[in-house]
Amino acid sequence: MQMESITELLGIANFRVSHMIYMGQNRIELVLEQTNNAPCVCSGCGMVHNSAIHSRDTVRVEDLPISGRRVFLHVPKRKMHCPIDGVIRVEKHYWIMNRVTRRFAEHIYRLTSITTNKEAGWFLGMDDEK
Repeated sequence: MQMESITELLGIANFRVSHMIYMGQNRIELVLEQTNNAPCVCSGCGMVHNSAIHSRDTVRVEDLPISGRRVFLHVPKRKMHCPIDGVIRVEKHYWIMNRVTRRFAEHIYRLTSITTNKEAGWFLGMDDEK
């Protein structure tokens, strides 16, 4: 698989797939990297600050399945000092909701509106509590 094709398939703005960590029968794990140095959006106040980057971390989020396999994205996040409340905050990406992407969350919402949580969890390979 070419990483450019997967990047286009995911369609996440300002990110590209740098490499694949794992590809098995049930899941694919991909590492993303930012393509441009976009300003950090503070997760506390939602504003863009011009403060220096404190540190970097990676979060693992689940995205829509590809070819029947669960897709997990390792997304880099920067940490910065918020001058408004004085706390070190993690940058916010508009397309991530907790531990899943926004489009996967919408897929789950649509699925659970027509089935039970247990059936939706079985279909997606997740526990019904998630």
